[in-house]
This record gives sequence, C-alpha cells and structure tokens, in this order.
Amino acid sequence: MKTILLSLMTFILFSAPSMAKTKWSDFSLSYLKGSDYELGDNKREVISFEYANGSTWGDTFMFFDRLISDNGDVETYGEYNSRFHVKNSMVLLKTFMLQAL
Repeated sequence: MKTILLSLMTFILFSAPSMAKTKWSDFSLSYLKGSDYELGDNKREVISFEYANGSTWGDTFMFFDRLISDNGDVETYGEYNSRFHVKNSMVLLKTFMLQAL
C-alpha cells in the first residue's frame, strides 16, 4: 500500500505542472546604472530578471538581481514565491483521476 501511495504522489508531483493551464505570465529584464546610493558602494550597476505567472493551480513570482559595484564587489540576490490554490487543484485532480480510470 505504501508503494502505491508513494508512486501516486510521485506521479502527481511530476505531472502537476503539465496539467495546470497558464492564465497569464509576464517577465522583465532590466539594466540600471546609478550613483549616490546610501548603502554600499556609491556607484553600481544592477541587472534584474523578474518572472510571474498565474495558472489554474496557483501563481508564481521570482526575481534575481545581479549587483556590480565600482569597487569590484559583485552580489547576486533572488527570491522565489509560489502559491498553491487547493480548491482549483482538487477539482482538476479529480477530473484527471476520473479520466485516467
């Protein structure tokens, strides 16, 4: 029984993204160069990548910043956030399970 449950959970985990329908998505790539920063080096360049999407299973947002300072310091920072909508996902999962039977 544990093997069947583990197999089902693995199948759902890896097939879930393919079952979700994308409602919207957007991305941004930015290059900023500035001076007079209050923290850190006075002059720096920042390359930013942002991505967000919404699907029938939830939504996702992530960004990554690459900071290059005049003094030679290089920093990379990023965040990833994903929300899972249980109600919508359960309806889709039930539909998928019925179709599989």
